[in-house]
Amino acid sequence: MKPLSTFSLILRDVCSDLFLRDMFCEFLGTLFFLFISLSSVVLWPLLAFGVSLALSCVCLGEVHLNPVVTLALVAGLRVSPWRAVLMVGAQLLGALSACALLLGITPTALRSNLGINEVAPGVYLYQALLVEMAVTFQLVLCVQAATHPKSAFSSVAPAVIGLSVTLALLAWVLHDLVLHPRWNCLSDWVTECKEVLLKDLSKKQPRGPENNMEA
Repeated sequence: MKPLSTFSLILRDVCSDLFLRDMFCEFLGTLFFLFISLSSVVLWPLLAFGVSLALSCVCLGEVHLNPVVTLALVAGLRVSPWRAVLMVGAQLLGALSACALLLGITPTALRSNLGINEVAPGVYLYQALLVEMAVTFQLVLCVQAATHPKSAFSSVAPAVIGLSVTLALLAWVLHDLVLHPRWNCLSDWVTECKEVLLKDLSKKQPRGPENNMEA
């Protein structure tokens, strides 16, 4: 009887008008945030990400716009797990919609990489991962502190979070995977690891007779 009552409680919560509104806000906010931010990858991208995030939070209320933030709030017991699953789904759907819309309206000659996830030349994967962890931690810490009911910055939380995103994206000189847990294609990781391995093997490979004769 207890599992049935728990399921009934979850279903009632998920089907409420307030929760459906929150899901729509997550979808719309993520779509707006990524569409505006990725559209400005040529000029002032750091400022665009921070401002668009702040405006999304002001216009749509307490939106997360980031699966990492949602999971952090679950760990802090401020969001229920079943709400988090649906929120992350709405965020991913909004991100896909933003990318599809941006791809559709951008002329082919101007597309370039459109903010595609990639590690900058000369930066190793472990270095990019460490930067990811550091900037994501400071963002989550800022969100947790600014949105707490007893926080002195709760009234200006969107502006504080927007500044936090701008600060974190200063690490963009290293790579452009910052803050969002979006994974590249597995083949890209395998290819890069193979290149590193083959490069090391070529350095350790003994010189053959032909090479010795040329020397």
